[in-house]
Amino acid sequence: MDDEEAYRKLITPYTFYHLLFVSKLEDAVNEEHNSGEENGAAQQLHHHVQVYPDEGKASIHHIFMEVAESMPNMQSIVARAKGYTGALRKVRKVGSGARAQAIWLGLLRLVIIYILESGLDNKFILETAEQLQEVLEDNKTNTEAVILIQGTHYRVCAPKTGKMQSAIFWTKESEADITPTWEKVFGGVIYNADTLQEIFKDEGTLSQQMVEATMLSVIDNITVQRGQRMSTDGMMVKGMGLQSTNGKLYTGQIKPLPEPTSANPRPATLQKIHERQQLREELHKNWGFNQAIWYNLILGFLPPWAKHQQALSEMYPDQLLNELGTPNTSSFCTYAYCASSHLDKDDGYTWGRVVRRSNKVLRSESNFIWASHKLTVEMEEGAFWFWNASQDYHGTSMNRIALLRPATFKNFVKHAPDDAQWTLVHVVPYSVTMAARAESRA
Repeated sequence: MDDEEAYRKLITPYTFYHLLFVSKLEDAVNEEHNSGEENGAAQQLHHHVQVYPDEGKASIHHIFMEVAESMPNMQSIVARAKGYTGALRKVRKVGSGARAQAIWLGLLRLVIIYILESGLDNKFILETAEQLQEVLEDNKTNTEAVILIQGTHYRVCAPKTGKMQSAIFWTKESEADITPTWEKVFGGVIYNADTLQEIFKDEGTLSQQMVEATMLSVIDNITVQRGQRMSTDGMMVKGMGLQSTNGKLYTGQIKPLPEPTSANPRPATLQKIHERQQLREELHKNWGFNQAIWYNLILGFLPPWAKHQQALSEMYPDQLLNELGTPNTSSFCTYAYCASSHLDKDDGYTWGRVVRRSNKVLRSESNFIWASHKLTVEMEEGAFWFWNASQDYHGTSMNRIALLRPATFKNFVKHAPDDAQWTLVHVVPYSVTMAARAESRA
């Protein structure tokens, strides 16, 4: 086995079984059948894995790793695979730690009619009277197109210390309800999960690569068009991961730079082309691992949500599971994005990360809003947050760049990247699920 690729087949029981072991097991089962042997060892093992898929694959993987570790030609491969396996285990532990220390905040859910009648579903959300005053003094934004929520929402403030802090939000059945359950949870947030950055600084997956990929996606791609009733501004584009267009699945990727037309291109131009291609290759190689990072973080922090998403993805495993056996999510990248409260047609849950937010972005802008519960959650760089986009009305508050109502955001993206917030969001859209379903039946 090629060392560079072999270790990837050993990272999880799923990768080992599906990328390496299952074909050998099926060959052994066929040999037993052809020789007339009934209930042979291979057949028993195959049956055990079918009846107990998770436990069976895990036990086979464990036995193989123990044996392979004693083989000199496999030791470096096994050690590298175990490094990645251990990193995912650490991520899950970070999520579990965030869950253990989380503040559980219970809130009543608003009736939908209130959201619709108040205009929360089609108006830009302003957090302060100062922002409203800007609108009043400026003729670019119609005052009928905005709504001020100052003093009407509960607010979760970003922590002032650098320690990890977290919160889990749940729906109270009544004012007297003091009993949170997983069935009542509607979201959560983790601040300052710096441990994750340390875990992956060598692999370059969660940190700088993803910042670069998010920014390049926003610069290169066409802005996603949202629903007609929604008010949106800023930029949201399709990023890496599984995507669909016209009912067909494809894998998103940052664009390569065009080849130079000059017969004697400048060395700097060639270097940029090389660096972009290198980033594309690294992102392609690491993307499944990035998705596994997210999955393990949620598995630790909101276990029922992760398991629900996993079960949905296993309905169409060839399409909706990546090579590590975790959900093959779509990603969306945003810059200076803001949106009125809305529901999304997604399957399962959504999770996001603030990949970049400088001190130039005020605390009263670009925050996440649960209109369904009158809750505002402040964002900050490195924050992770989780929500149920198809069930709870949510949006993002207005920001200063969007208030300028520019004809295009591209100039700000290129020349003032620190003036607005950048986010990376993962989800399985309903359109992707339907495309996966159609492809699985073809």
